[in-house]
Amino acid sequence: MNEKISLELETVSLKLMDSFSKQKMELEEICSEIDKMQESDEVVISENCGFYFDEEIENDMVREFKYLVDDLAVLKEHALQQQKVLEENLRNLETIKDSNACQTCDNRQNSLQDKSTSTDDIPRNIVDRATEVPHFTLEESKAKSSPVDYEQVCPFCTKLFGKHIEFSIFQQHVEEHFTPDPTSYEML
Repeated sequence: MNEKISLELETVSLKLMDSFSKQKMELEEICSEIDKMQESDEVVISENCGFYFDEEIENDMVREFKYLVDDLAVLKEHALQQQKVLEENLRNLETIKDSNACQTCDNRQNSLQDKSTSTDDIPRNIVDRATEVPHFTLEESKAKSSPVDYEQVCPFCTKLFGKHIEFSIFQQHVEEHFTPDPTSYEML
């Protein structure tokens, strides 16, 4: 019986040793996992709180800022190029507008500028008659007024075209205001 008890004790001790070794290995694994979690938690916690500043993150931010600055410089160059093109197109449009003005418009504009305040070329007797007040009744003034002999007026230069002028001439005059010079445009 001693033998039997001794075998049982030996078996129990082996089982206990085996159990202790398994528990020790499990405990070591748990400790290593806890250590890993603590290390990773410190990084996560410090990144979220703003206390951790890694040089790698700093370098990434600097690179990103450089990319943004480069992109803004490219956008600025494009905007300046577009501004130059638009200014050139505006000058071209003004040149076209000036070059396409009809002769009548130019003459009328020049004559209006020259005579805007001048009364020297009006004969003196006309000025004297203008100061006299006429004594007509309404019926007399209607009878003395002549009917208008004009049928068409250019909408751009206000040149009057009489009833005897053909519509095609009037139309041609109006279309002359729109005749562009295709070589003066720049393609974008």
